[in-house]
Formats: sequence, C-alpha cells, structure tokens
Amino acid sequence: MSLVFEPTNATNSYRRTESSSTASSYEHMDASFGVSASCGFLGASVQGEFAKSVTENRDSDKVSLQASSRVGRIGFSACPGLSSASLSLLRKSPSDFNRTYGKYFAAALFIGADTTTFLSTSSTMDLRSEMQDIEVKAKILWVHKTVYSNHSHSESASSTYDITYDGFDTLSAYQRHLRATNATGYETLRTEAEGNLAGGIGLVERLKDTLQSVGLDETKTTVLTEKQLQGVFNSGAVVEVMFLPYAGLRDYVAATATRTLASQLEKELQ
Repeated sequence: MSLVFEPTNATNSYRRTESSSTASSYEHMDASFGVSASCGFLGASVQGEFAKSVTENRDSDKVSLQASSRVGRIGFSACPGLSSASLSLLRKSPSDFNRTYGKYFAAALFIGADTTTFLSTSSTMDLRSEMQDIEVKAKILWVHKTVYSNHSHSESASSTYDITYDGFDTLSAYQRHLRATNATGYETLRTEAEGNLAGGIGLVERLKDTLQSVGLDETKTTVLTEKQLQGVFNSGAVVEVMFLPYAGLRDYVAATATRTLASQLEKELQ
C-alpha cells in the first residue's frame, strides 16, 4: 500500500484581527491549534507555545496578522488494514488492543503552512499604527528577500516602550515571545516582527518552494517514496492530522464480529 499526495483546492488567507479587551485572545488563534500542538512531528507544533503565551496575555490592546495556506493532503492509496500481530491481539482482547494501539489512527496529513505576527500593549501606544508600519517594512523585506543588518526604524509614537510580540511560523519551526520596555528592546522586537511578517507575506511562495525541494508539485497527484515522506515531515509542511477510529476499518469489523460470534457459540455450547 502506498501513501499518495493529492492536491486540493488551494485555500490561502491573510487576515488582520484587532481586539481591545484583556480577555480577548482566542480570536487571534486558529481553531486547529489544539490538534496541531498535540502532534510533535508537525511543523505546526510551534503553535503550542504561541497559543499558551497569547492565552495568558492580559494586555488591553491586541492586533495580529495571520497568513494561512492549504494545498493538499497525504493519504493511503487504499483502505488500510491491520497487521497480523494487531489482528491477533484484537481477536484475543479488544481492550488490550485499545491500550496498545489506541482507538484512532492517522488517516491523512494535511499539507500547508501557517504564520502569525501578534502585538499587544496596555500603554497609550498606537498599536494599529505600529503594526501598519511593521507591515510596510515587512513587504519591503520580502520583496528584497534580504534581512536588514543595518537599518533604522521610526521612533515609536509613544514615549513609553511597553509592547509585547508573539510570533510563529510553521515552515521554519519558528516561535518567539518578546516584551520591550525600552528603546533597545523595541528595536529587537521590531526586527523580529518584521522578519516573521515578511515570511507570512511570502507564505504561498515559500510553501511551493518547500514542496518542490522534496519533489512535490502542489498541483499534481504523486505517489510518495519513503524519502519524500520523510522530507515532508522534516519540511514543516504537515500542519494538521485527520484521525479516524480503528472501529471503522474492515479488518477491525471482521475481527470483532468473528470474536463476538465465537463468544456466542461458546455460550450456547455451555
């Protein structure tokens, strides 16, 4: 049985979210964070620390820019079956099977990428203006595809440097949390935010390049080699996993039905 990459209708999004409440943080996070963060092999596992930091954030003003792309999925070429060892265990004891293998298996891997640049403050700083300025610099940074080493930023509109940055990028396994309380910290924070946001602006192109590096075209169905599959895992392009119950597999149904029938016959013969 083979694993196959299948393109889907590509979905790309780039959105801004603003909130003005100490408790309003969840709108700055995607609904898939819970599943993504629980799977360590995913590029999206960096979302876990980001989600924790943003959830605990109690600043009054928050703004974020989120980029997301989904291009396909990797799944089985046919309905998967159970190994002889797992079938033997299942026939003997379904409870032992569940303890050993669990109740669900990974049926598909969704291919894509996510990134978020998040800023917050409780000061009088104009956070919207800060993000707009960072976005302008990030666009320039992406167009030139270079990292500034000696460049200056405009001064913050506020005399008080009190701003928090959280960011992540699944393709580069990047996650960072910074809080600036002075001019030096502010410069460092701005550089981090600009770099991450530049990656978000170029997310679609970066994802395409990443897949090409492991021999995949996001528009073509491809049977994966073992090397390609490992390359996909290492690339950070797996962002979500679809789990299905073993109980839905033909082998599982047949094995448990046989066990039930055998148990009934045994009772009738007693």
